[in-house]
Amino acid sequence: MGKDYAPSLANIFIQKFDRHAMEDYEEFSNLFSRFLEDIFLIWCGSRQKLKEYENHLNGLIPGIKVTFSVKFTITEFLDTMVHRNILKVTGMVRAPNQDLFQTY
Repeated sequence: MGKDYAPSLANIFIQKFDRHAMEDYEEFSNLFSRFLEDIFLIWCGSRQKLKEYENHLNGLIPGIKVTFSVKFTITEFLDTMVHRNILKVTGMVRAPNQDLFQTY
């Protein structure tokens, strides 16, 4: 196991990444969210711009590599299933080894 302060130290280190992540790409994203090493992004641009954005992120901090997983209708972020709907984004929250317990 690592030290108790390791996640906080990693967050301090990665703040540079967060500050520069959306530089020149604000118009293409409705949402950029990061929890530890997981990023959730809603992208409104083309696939070509998304590839450029992936290269941009991978150039921010040497040794930090970002790999995208593109989904069009449903995706997971942490313990949340996010469904794409024409009118809204909805989610279901579930805990490991539990049935669905909350929908919003």
